Amino acid sequence: MRATEEHSPCPTRPSVSAAPYSPWWTVTVLALTVALLPQHARAEAERAADLETNPSSLRAPALSLEAGPDLEPMVRHYAYSEHGRRSFQTWLQRAAVFQREVRHALATAGVPEDLWLVAMVESGYVPDARSPANAVGLWQFMSPVALEHGLRIDRWVDERMDPTQSTRAAAKYLQALHERFGTWELALAAYNMGPSALMHSIQKYNTNDFEKLATLEAGLPHETVQYVARIGACIVVAANADQLGFTFDSAAPSPYTEVSVQPGTSLARLSNVLRVDMEELSALNPSLKRNRVPPGGQRLVVRIPEAATEAVSNPHWMEHAAPHLGEHRLRFGETLSDVAKHYGVSTRRLAELNDFHQNEEVPHGTFLLVPPSTQPQVEQSAWVVAVPTQVTAPSQRSRLFFRVRKGMDLKSIAEFFQVTERELEVWNEIDRDAHLHEGMFLQVFAPITAPVEHAIVKRQDEVQLFDRGSVDFLEYYEASRGRVRHTHLCEEGDSMEALSNQYGLSVGSIARINGISRRSDLEEGQPVVVYVEKENAPLAAKLQEVAEQDAPLAEGAVEPEESLELDDPVEATPEAI
Repeated sequence: MRATEEHSPCPTRPSVSAAPYSPWWTVTVLALTVALLPQHARAEAERAADLETNPSSLRAPALSLEAGPDLEPMVRHYAYSEHGRRSFQTWLQRAAVFQREVRHALATAGVPEDLWLVAMVESGYVPDARSPANAVGLWQFMSPVALEHGLRIDRWVDERMDPTQSTRAAAKYLQALHERFGTWELALAAYNMGPSALMHSIQKYNTNDFEKLATLEAGLPHETVQYVARIGACIVVAANADQLGFTFDSAAPSPYTEVSVQPGTSLARLSNVLRVDMEELSALNPSLKRNRVPPGGQRLVVRIPEAATEAVSNPHWMEHAAPHLGEHRLRFGETLSDVAKHYGVSTRRLAELNDFHQNEEVPHGTFLLVPPSTQPQVEQSAWVVAVPTQVTAPSQRSRLFFRVRKGMDLKSIAEFFQVTERELEVWNEIDRDAHLHEGMFLQVFAPITAPVEHAIVKRQDEVQLFDRGSVDFLEYYEASRGRVRHTHLCEEGDSMEALSNQYGLSVGSIARINGISRRSDLEEGQPVVVYVEKENAPLAAKLQEVAEQDAPLAEGAVEPEESLELDDPVEATPEAI
């Protein structure tokens, strides 16, 4: 994991000489400087001068890294150069907020506490540091490694920026690397360059010695060699912080306390209730991406300034801080507009409650905040689904119907319902190489293990089901558009133009409906299907009603007492139209 130069606490190269001992002129300048200092600072300066000329007099830390010839110049840089000392003091001050918590997490995980300084090299102890490669947090985790080690990353929370959670994950990862490679020098090199790349170098040169690999051509990246040396130098300087004149209290208590709050609680509301600064509260909880405890799930621990301890002693503070909002878990196939309509609010209001960004894609399973006082709206219209009905249903499966939403593909749908793309293709007579389109319906025979309760689906008894291409479907569809589907039996002399004039339908439309050419000659008795606008062809509509009446009665149906009378005395037969 590589820290950028912006966040890295060490420059790419040290700004002092790489010689193991200071030249004569450096000692002379130091002596003159000491002589000109006020008496109260002279003793400390003399001690620093002695340490620089005799670096071996520094105390050895608990964890000593054999980091090669770059280690001592790095120690000199942080211990004695103006830029190095100023930077190191700044990072110590940043670390003071979380270092106790970080060191405790490392000790609990069984790794050396001195490794708290890895985070200093990685991020300069900036909890929300982000590199150009999108490594995030104190420990500069990339998303795949973070998820692999149990960190939560979603629209509400990024635990890479949580000092405690990210340290636990880093400790787990470093421990695994140490168990794999055997030394902390190699474990840290693997943390920086990646374990696979390090293993390749070990196998290439047939040596597991860090210092030897660092000297070989393409053995280790220069950045990695410098990285391990920086960590070693920071460990040495931190172990001698008081001796070197740095202000740092490793035993200082954390400047905050922790409280448990309800899901959905906003930091802004908490700030008002506890009367603490919002910026300070946000800085103590950098993992809350939207300054709100995520909805859904259990209560969550947040950090509050120590000054707010008295306020939380009031037993009623939590009631005032609790969010007055409901929660909704977004289901597979459900859109934000669906949710807004369900709760009777506008999509804009829903976006404001959840701090949606423009064009943000919200994955299913995400918990959303919704107004609590609105009554959920019940869907009124039933789904009308036309699919192949003559399919072989697998045993022990539930027949479900799913509506495709914008941007979905067959692969994601198959994965969610735990079926194959080929099965969806066969069950629905579709081409898996072609795109799915919003509004299409798919029938799915889902296994009992599929999480169908987290999807927008209908069962067979909840839809109006038609066999695709059947007469029933065609008649229903045209009726829904205000038209009558009528089959005209051709008489002698009928032509496409004549039928066009008779039914108010273009020749092109008649040809398309029946799959024939515009120039086709019609034969006597040939059936031709036409779609007739009801208001433009009352006689055809009445004919349709007669046809329905003359259809065979269903079992148990009652014969009407009177037949339908037409206004026009023409006999109600197809030939009379």
